[in-house]
Amino acid sequence: VKDKGHAPGNKSLTVEYTRPDGSKVQCTYMHLGDMAVKAGDTVQAGQRLGTAGKDGGHLHFGVRLNGSYVNPAKYVSP
Repeated sequence: VKDKGHAPGNKSLTVEYTRPDGSKVQCTYMHLGDMAVKAGDTVQAGQRLGTAGKDGGHLHFGVRLNGSYVNPAKYVSP
């Protein structure tokens, strides 16, 4: 976990990883209800990071590839 932020009423965190081709991906999860990890933690695929929103139904998700924002749709499983 690269960082986490606490804007008023907003909990967020960013998970950063490097792909085999050397590209760097940052996935940011915003408006979390709670967080199960903290800055500096190493996380594994499928690991619980937190809960979406206070009622479990609100999450913002952003992705950066090598520092540029990209459409996050391909990073979300149906």
